[in-house]
Amino acid sequence: MFSTTKYWHKRIIRSGPNTLLPNKDNPLDRIIGEDDVAFADFGSIFEEYEADFGRTYAFGDDPGKHRLPHDLPRVFDAETGIATTTANDPAHRRLTQMRDFYQFMLKEIPTLLHRWQEHQAMHSR
Repeated sequence: MFSTTKYWHKRIIRSGPNTLLPNKDNPLDRIIGEDDVAFADFGSIFEEYEADFGRTYAFGDDPGKHRLPHDLPRVFDAETGIATTTANDPAHRRLTQMRDFYQFMLKEIPTLLHRWQEHQAMHSR
């Protein structure tokens, strides 16, 4: 019953710099690195029902990267709200701003944490 051979979008598994590419791109295969982020996204069809299953995984010791799989659902919750409102709706504008801010912060946190660790190392001598 739960085996599937049909998908409503292509199956995507990416790691490292390939995670930043648009879904339409088809990058070359690469081996997951020791400090990579990787994700899998499957749009399976079970009987006549479409499903979307995605998971993000963090490897290595970077706490910012390990927080990413936990924090990503908040971004996708915003997408649901954006999709159900119109562009002139204040809720639409606020959700879009929240999503954009959160995506910006997720990109900046690893660099900021690295700078903080360097700062701590220099000042703890």
